[in-house]
Amino acid sequence: MGFSLALLAVIGYKGGMYAMATSNPPRWAQAIRARREALGRSEGDKVTQEEIAARTGDVVSQRTVSHLEKGSIEISGLAYSRVVALAKALNWSLPEFARATGLDPDGLDEAALVPAREIELPDALREAIDLYGDRYPDLHNPRWQRYLTQIRWRQGRPSDPERWFDAYRDLVRNGIEPGDA
Repeated sequence: MGFSLALLAVIGYKGGMYAMATSNPPRWAQAIRARREALGRSEGDKVTQEEIAARTGDVVSQRTVSHLEKGSIEISGLAYSRVVALAKALNWSLPEFARATGLDPDGLDEAALVPAREIELPDALREAIDLYGDRYPDLHNPRWQRYLTQIRWRQGRPSDPERWFDAYRDLVRNGIEPGDA
């Protein structure tokens, strides 16, 4: 299955969240990276972007951590639950995170975090996860599952596991990453 710009329009890609990375990232991007590196020094070992992603329960992927540290995506473009998870992974309270990154602390309330809702998966997508999930663990990630099930398909949803898997791979190859749905 080939990937096209038309598919980007169909899946509802949120343009504007990604920006050009610069050699001089914004202050908030530098703050996130500095905090991760400081955690490594205090814990006696290097803390990687992968470890930060794991500490978020994979609510924030390694790729997103990398983009944030480079300033190539806007922190304000993240869903609230992802901001909370990232702050906790960096051992920051929300007010500390807001101060360090310059986010508006009003509206950041840990008690307001809403648990993720149950995902109803089509049978063919479940089969794709069973077939390919060992080699592609992101297929087990609820963020990806929600994202795939919410795509508006021009010719109807995929009817077999291979088409679901092709859609997932096309998205990954093109740098598309699900946000919180």
